Amino acid sequence: MSKSMRTWLLSTTALILTFSLAAGPDGTRAENGVATSAADDLESFCKSMWVHEGVLHKNLVVFPVTQRAAGDSTTYTTLDEALESGKVKITEVGSGSVPTLRMEILSIEPMFFMAGEVVTGAKQDRILTHDLLFRGFKGDVDLPVYCVEQGRWTSMSDRFSAGKILGSTALRQSAVMKEGQHTAWAEVQQKNTEMDATTSTGTFQATYESEKYQQAEAEFMDKLRDIVSMHGGQVCGVVIAIDGKVVSADLFANPSLFRKLWPKVLKAAIADATTADDSSLSDNTAAREILGAALKAKLTAQENPSQGQEFSLTSEKVQGSFIRTSSGVTHLALFTGAIKRAVPAEDREPQIQIQQRRQNNPMSNRLPLPEA
Repeated sequence: MSKSMRTWLLSTTALILTFSLAAGPDGTRAENGVATSAADDLESFCKSMWVHEGVLHKNLVVFPVTQRAAGDSTTYTTLDEALESGKVKITEVGSGSVPTLRMEILSIEPMFFMAGEVVTGAKQDRILTHDLLFRGFKGDVDLPVYCVEQGRWTSMSDRFSAGKILGSTALRQSAVMKEGQHTAWAEVQQKNTEMDATTSTGTFQATYESEKYQQAEAEFMDKLRDIVSMHGGQVCGVVIAIDGKVVSADLFANPSLFRKLWPKVLKAAIADATTADDSSLSDNTAAREILGAALKAKLTAQENPSQGQEFSLTSEKVQGSFIRTSSGVTHLALFTGAIKRAVPAEDREPQIQIQQRRQNNPMSNRLPLPEA
């Protein structure tokens, strides 16, 4: 644990004691526990959402989602904004550690960083494996990541820059569900191959730089970018369907946060749609069912290096995760598994690596964000 994080932890002891209620490994609790509270928040969040009729272009359907009741109205700074403004600096840890970066937070304003976002530079590009929430905190945080540039381990810069991209659906799923570095590499390689991407270092950026993606982006963006302005500008998330099958959903606490992240979410969907060819339409009945499936999923508390509480969801129909604070759910990410997955050489993170991350990041799930 970094010194500044330890100082913040000690200074909030009284608050933690009133909030840190144990969650069981299956996401349940006996009485007055965090897990039941999290399940209640998830149910309230999902039931407040309304999935509208989809907007179709070729084989990609985007279903706008609005909230029936106002949720968290916090204005969050995103990863790209924080890096570009200098409010956050991300560097290698010492001489470099593939699964961990050092993040220095220089502003106390509310920040939300999304699992699946890519940072570029330093010794190799990385992808975030957790949603992260901060408010009222300055200091250093150890940041769990996966490498998405297997063929480079030479320094390009002193610090990381905003990649301004999300992983593809399968790559994001591997990160969100903590499926391990080998799985992430396999997903990067598969997507680059599908896109006929040329890269000497195996970077995932090559997918977005490929001719196949570039030719498709303008057309898809022209047809679908304005979804953010539909329904009175109150869209706070989307359900994505490709080739007639629902593949994912991203739902946010408020329209402002969704509006900032929508370009990345759409570009990732375009990258997946570009490598498929069936133009059949998925109706919004199936799109609505993904939220019902989330409510039936098993919840498991996950360690998280920020001030938010993270829970994974697993069932036969859906996987995903959500992050919450005392104000409720901030972001819910869901994956149906309809996208073809790569076959990794080794499909789980080494246990020693998991143990090292836990030792470096013990603060996590039981720390609520201070009230605004």
